[in-house]
Amino acid sequence: MRFITGPSVLWFVYFLSGVIALSSLDSSVATACLKYNALFKWNCTSNKKYSCLCQDINWLQTLTYCVNYGADHETPLKHAMRHIRLRCKSGDIDFTTEQLQQIYENGTLYTRPIISNDTTTRVIGTLIPDETTFDYYLTKYKQTSLFVTRSQWYGWGLIFYWVTIILISTIFNINRKMIGFKTFFQNVWIKRNVAIPSVGKHYKERTFLLFRCIPINFPTRLDALIVTVFVILTIIFCGMDYDIHLPHPNYPDQWRLNARMLNYRVDQMALTLFPVIYMFGIRNNPFIALSGFSIGSFNYFHRWCAYVASCLVLVHAVLWTVYSQRYSTYHHYISQEYFQWGIAATVMMFVLCSHSEKIFRDRFYEFFLFFHKAMNVIFIVGLYYHIASFGWLNWVWALVGIWAGDRFLRFGWIVINGGIHNATLTDCFNGVIKISIPKPRFFKYQPGMFVYLYFLGLNEPWFCSLQSHPFTILSEPQIDESQPGNLIIYFKVNKGITKRLLKRLEKSGKQSITCKVLLEGPYGVQLPQLTSITENYSGICAGLGITAVYPELYHAAQKTENIEGFSHNLTWIINNPSHVEWFHQELTLLSQLNCNVEIICTARTSNNTPVDEKMKGFKDKLQFTTATDSGSSATSTNDRYAKSHYEIQYIEARPDLGQLIASRISKSQNQSSQPTDLNILTCGPSSFNDKIRFHMTEELAKNISINVNFDEKSFTW
Repeated sequence: MRFITGPSVLWFVYFLSGVIALSSLDSSVATACLKYNALFKWNCTSNKKYSCLCQDINWLQTLTYCVNYGADHETPLKHAMRHIRLRCKSGDIDFTTEQLQQIYENGTLYTRPIISNDTTTRVIGTLIPDETTFDYYLTKYKQTSLFVTRSQWYGWGLIFYWVTIILISTIFNINRKMIGFKTFFQNVWIKRNVAIPSVGKHYKERTFLLFRCIPINFPTRLDALIVTVFVILTIIFCGMDYDIHLPHPNYPDQWRLNARMLNYRVDQMALTLFPVIYMFGIRNNPFIALSGFSIGSFNYFHRWCAYVASCLVLVHAVLWTVYSQRYSTYHHYISQEYFQWGIAATVMMFVLCSHSEKIFRDRFYEFFLFFHKAMNVIFIVGLYYHIASFGWLNWVWALVGIWAGDRFLRFGWIVINGGIHNATLTDCFNGVIKISIPKPRFFKYQPGMFVYLYFLGLNEPWFCSLQSHPFTILSEPQIDESQPGNLIIYFKVNKGITKRLLKRLEKSGKQSITCKVLLEGPYGVQLPQLTSITENYSGICAGLGITAVYPELYHAAQKTENIEGFSHNLTWIINNPSHVEWFHQELTLLSQLNCNVEIICTARTSNNTPVDEKMKGFKDKLQFTTATDSGSSATSTNDRYAKSHYEIQYIEARPDLGQLIASRISKSQNQSSQPTDLNILTCGPSSFNDKIRFHMTEELAKNISINVNFDEKSFTW
């Protein structure tokens, strides 16, 4: 459903966006005739008051005769007639095309040449345009119309830049998943200098505080390179092809001409970026699976497209304000409804960008979720009413279609998954909660999937039930494969909804309680892996990062269980040995699949308790838990667990991650049997992920004879 609907909506609304142009410039013939007719005296106090002008039959006859005179074929004539209809409609006078054609035909009976008195005395009859004067107006407005069209082309250029990036990435992703050809992205130099390292060296997921007060978040060099080219293209496009020169009937001086042309350029480019911003920010983004870019990368692109569009909008707003102040028209514009809506949309855009910074999201996540949605609606409404009278609304319909389509798909996932579920919440202690949800009928599990959960009935304000939170899912370990599994989620209690869930558990006095939830998803679906696994998998994770690394590692181990030569391993770093208790079943199953499981505990042991004795007591506890959790399958289950082997290594300090990665690479490199290539999976706290990424870059700088891939399972953005 997602693969078809997403691109279809995007390209359909993009196609529609080119149908209707800016009403004041969609017809250079009509605009030239309107400006030319303004030279003469009509039965109205103003040559811009269409409620009066459109009732003056002489004005209408002269105008329709002018557009028939100026149009060289049928298409521009139709555009000109539509333009006249829109102008009259703005004055609450509605003509059909047939009525305007009849006015033109009647006017041909009263044609006469222009005389000098026509500029001071009310015109009677149908004026025949002076060829030289009218050609000047028509030429200048054709140049202006072409400039505006070219400005939209440059906006399309930005769109196709992103299309090109996604297309190239999709080709490489399809090759990696389905074909298996060697590409330059597997080159060690590319990985070491472009694909893996962060711009901020030791910082990517963590926020760097410049001067201890200015928050900066660094992307990977590859993402930064893509965005840098995008920004440079935007700057170049803003300054190209200003080929309109004075004299001009609308702009008596160079400053006014340059200001208006730049205004046209930046607002057209900003409009074309709005659908891109929304497409990159939605959950049901089909390009995540196709391109292989992570959710974090798309969110980074989403923010930078918003930053660039905001800068373009700011230039538009400042130019228009200075322009109107300079020529004493600001008080007129500020009283106009479209101008007020433009101010509202601009303010909302900058509020959306500023409150979306990571430092605010991390501290006030639930506040961010609610207000980001609310301000999005206000922005869309403001944008609509700001440009409604200019006729370029299909860009608005494009982003509305993307935004509404995503909401529809979210609701669709909830319905397909069966609506409300009774989830079992279990306190695993030490700030870890397990959620078990009956697997929906049509839910097909794939490693790496995650879902959004809506928690109902927590005695919270009504809007809290509308908030959803992402969680990585595991399939229930299939001890008895004849029994369908549940969807299992482990998460660390932080603040907000997770903290309230823990309080509810503690208040109940029970280890497990039930809670009603809505299940939205699955997300994180990838292209099917048709190529065979040709590398050893090594998982290095910390804390709850095990839940993201485990499914991928288990899948790889299961696929290669009966193939000689593979040597997978998992290193799990924890600060409390009791974490193994709630994850022991998964660890046991993994250790049976030709995967070495190593657990490193950094907790300090008691001075009165030897390490060996502590480990023995903990192993006894694990054995007891294993035997009693199996139900009627206790005998067969114990036999299976008896085959497992993993130990806890106490080091009472943080491990040297650089040495750990080096040992994994060295082991795979020195392996006598094939395969020797290595894929390192990692997930953990932000500081852990940043250090792993940095040490991976350092290790790739060494002389390595095997292909080493790096896959960070990070959900921070």
